[in-house]
Amino acid sequence: MTDFRLDAYRNGVAPLLAPSLGGLIFSAWDWHGLFWVLVAYGVLITLAVTQLPETSESNERAQFRLRDATIAYATLLRNRPFMLFVLIGACMVGTLLAYITGSAFVYIETLGVTPGLFAVLFGVNALGFVAASQLNRLLLRRVSMLGVIRGAVATAVLIGVALLLVVASGQASTLTLTLLFIAQAATVGASLPNLTALAFGAVRERMGSAAALQGTAHSIVGGVAGWLVGASGNGAMLPVMAIITGFAVLAALLLVIAHHTSPGSDSTVVTRRMGS
Repeated sequence: MTDFRLDAYRNGVAPLLAPSLGGLIFSAWDWHGLFWVLVAYGVLITLAVTQLPETSESNERAQFRLRDATIAYATLLRNRPFMLFVLIGACMVGTLLAYITGSAFVYIETLGVTPGLFAVLFGVNALGFVAASQLNRLLLRRVSMLGVIRGAVATAVLIGVALLLVVASGQASTLTLTLLFIAQAATVGASLPNLTALAFGAVRERMGSAAALQGTAHSIVGGVAGWLVGASGNGAMLPVMAIITGFAVLAALLLVIAHHTSPGSDSTVVTRRMGS
């Protein structure tokens, strides 16, 4: 599996599976159990980090300066193709984080789903992301990365509109919303690896800084999506669907802006890696 697909799993599957695990823990214990599990997990991670070996040479560490990092980030921020693909990916992550933030209220408070069933449904929704990530490998044999991205983003917009119509018409049900949420997660799974590949294809050096900037952008936009859901009537269904749709539309608008942006020969190399 390539680094691009690993990055997609890290950014998509982890936040999708975390609420499912939380729901299962909450079903077995009270809310105190969630924090004890986090304490144990934190201890294990701390112990694991202490065992990691240093991979950089001592002379490389001595030559690093804060000014170099500032210059690297300033250069990346001026890289139009890189920033466009990063921001499109961030908006797609925003659709996912809006769903993640509001789904507990939608399922449990509005639809009356139990915490245990909610955990199962959340895990099922994660399958859409995983399946699309794997299908992406097959699609790239016939369609370009930009073609896959265009299809995924357009589908995300249509799913957002469908969510709005279903909720506004009063026809929302556990089955209907779950199917739409699975499809919505799939659009992120299909687009994110390709957006990451094209973004990095526009960067010829400073890959570490590029990865850090991409992760920061995704985290900021995802945080904004979660904040918007929390600020919009305690996760009421219609505002949640509107926020999901809004981020999908924003991704589509950014994709239109990036329409004439060519990643160059790097995209060909990346396409071969993604399909290998």
